[in-house]
Amino acid sequence: MRRHIVRLSLLAFLIAGVSIFGGSTPGRAGAQGTNLLDNPSFEQPFVLEVRADGGGFVAHGWSPWWYNDAGDEYDGPEFKQANIEVDPNRVRSGEDAQQYFRPWARHLAGLYQQAQVPANSRVQFTIYGHAWSAFCRQGDDGLECDPRNSHFGDGANPISMKIGIDPTGGTDPFSDAIVWSAERAVYDNYELFSVEATAQGDRVTVFVYSSPLYPAPVVNVYWDDAALVVVGEGSADTPPPPPPTGDTGTTTSGGVGTIPTQPPREDGSQWHVVQAGETLGGIALAYGVETQTIRDLNNLTSDIVYVGQELLIRPAPSEAEATPGATEEAGETTTPEPTPTVEVEATPEPETGQICLALFDDSNENGLWDEGETLLAGGTLSLEGVISDSYVTDGVNEPHCFTDLEPGDYLASVTPPESYRLTGLNHVPITLSGSGNVTLSFGAAPGEAGSAGEAEPEASVGESEPAQGRLQLRANSGLIITLAAVAGVLVLATGGGAFAYFTIYKRQAGEEDEEEEGEEQRADS
Repeated sequence: MRRHIVRLSLLAFLIAGVSIFGGSTPGRAGAQGTNLLDNPSFEQPFVLEVRADGGGFVAHGWSPWWYNDAGDEYDGPEFKQANIEVDPNRVRSGEDAQQYFRPWARHLAGLYQQAQVPANSRVQFTIYGHAWSAFCRQGDDGLECDPRNSHFGDGANPISMKIGIDPTGGTDPFSDAIVWSAERAVYDNYELFSVEATAQGDRVTVFVYSSPLYPAPVVNVYWDDAALVVVGEGSADTPPPPPPTGDTGTTTSGGVGTIPTQPPREDGSQWHVVQAGETLGGIALAYGVETQTIRDLNNLTSDIVYVGQELLIRPAPSEAEATPGATEEAGETTTPEPTPTVEVEATPEPETGQICLALFDDSNENGLWDEGETLLAGGTLSLEGVISDSYVTDGVNEPHCFTDLEPGDYLASVTPPESYRLTGLNHVPITLSGSGNVTLSFGAAPGEAGSAGEAEPEASVGESEPAQGRLQLRANSGLIITLAAVAGVLVLATGGGAFAYFTIYKRQAGEEDEEEEGEEQRADS
């Protein structure tokens, strides 16, 4: 049986104006003891999730979340597949686990999944997790790190890890409704995290969370073997209290979450009383201040906060600041009248995108469109999905773009001209989530049809899950992707000079040459 293993090595992710979120498939409600999660062991396929400030490959059934501020405080991590053949220590069971990382940066990130449960049932969420978060050791030739020992050299980087359940089924990782486990720092070997909550209906959402204290040279987090089970019956938990009345509001950024803000006091100072499930980074996000500002104002030495703690957000303004806009003339105070504004309702532009396809003569049969290789005439480029169409190449006017495409699932495929065979994949699924611009390049060389690129069965658009090992692209506004689809290597270039390199290893039992080639490629990665 053919196995497909997807690898990601992200050399740069500088895609501007992209906001992409992948969905997850809820689990099914079941009897007590039944695992209600989809893909609880984080196995293949891994789906490409991209956003301007981070992204990567995420195990199907799960969705990533992260907070990326406008300054240097937090960066979005890179999500990828951890495979047992690359590092057995990072996979607890099966072949894969979920990994995310960002060296020399702090992150506030994790994963979530919605699941259907028996109404108002008591549920337990468990998952195994650990971090490799280290300062390493300064050697003669640079930093020296031990991949299995966070405490090697200058010691481990403090990291907070926890898991939670939103009994309302929401997807906001900063929601007051989330019931969180205690925060722990777990290094190098998997340990079990556990938390319980009572559903407030027939759907809950489970979360994993991590945040390192410092931007260390190594900041990697791993999760594997999750479970959501019914442990009892009961009435719904008391809903969280409403936000205080008065001059209050909420701040939202990047779709990550909202925390109700609390009004200024009589002297003009603004304080926040920590509620259940809130984090220091989330509080800073809600009030529009830097996390370090809150640390300095409250003399905090870590990011750990506790329920009921009062945090100073903004000190009381000086007397001059307390009366902005006022002017005094001859002992009289006047306030300028506000300038009237006229609201004009903007006409939303239609969110359509395009998918461009090309077929080239792959003379060296390496699957890459190298300099000197020309376009190939007589092939058929096809697009199936929300809008379906096809085009016969002339070897001059390609790539050919299928334009005005509505968001949805598409399948791009190619049929080479007679007496040619494909040197790579013959179809690639694409999820177009907005005004994306995706360009795919397929290679072909003289030979009998079917000798390459047809090992995978044809897929139908709209499958509940992509076939194992199949790359799925999710594109939104401003994203330009160029993909050389080949049997061994997928090269993806993004607009603005960013570049990412993806390798798909395909191995057939008994094919020793491919086995050796795969081992060499894994060693290089």
